[in-house]
Amino acid sequence: MMNVKDILYITCDEEGSHLFLKGGREAVIQEKPAEFLNRLCLYSGSTLSGRTEAFRYLTGSKQKPAVLISEHTQILFFPTMNAGHRECIWICYNEILDIHAEGPEHTRIRFLSADTAVIPFNYRIIRNQIKRCDQFIRRLNQEMDPDLEKIV
Repeated sequence: MMNVKDILYITCDEEGSHLFLKGGREAVIQEKPAEFLNRLCLYSGSTLSGRTEAFRYLTGSKQKPAVLISEHTQILFFPTMNAGHRECIWICYNEILDIHAEGPEHTRIRFLSADTAVIPFNYRIIRNQIKRCDQFIRRLNQEMDPDLEKIV
């Protein structure tokens, strides 16, 4: 049985999704990444659409919104490009230890589990997505605005 906390990143192919897991393990599922992420969000009481809207609201970012799977675990996946593209890779923000440019169009990601991956996306894209996720997590964990608390 696979645990969502074991997923490092997700890719898409004709049959569905490839899940790359800790320890060099892989799993293939018959759902596209967006369908899989939506199902994970539903288990936590929300939807993919609701999660992306919240990310956009809290960060002011319009492009490539990350998806918070659960407020409790704060597991967050970010896309490398528009989520509708088959080349999009969804990376688990929480599992990243560091990133390094690997030539002009590739990035090496080292995960906390000591696994590594070289993905075909520019370092700047990955770095910017990580910064947006940092901002989102900070905003999510801030105290609620006192004026808003009066309304609620």
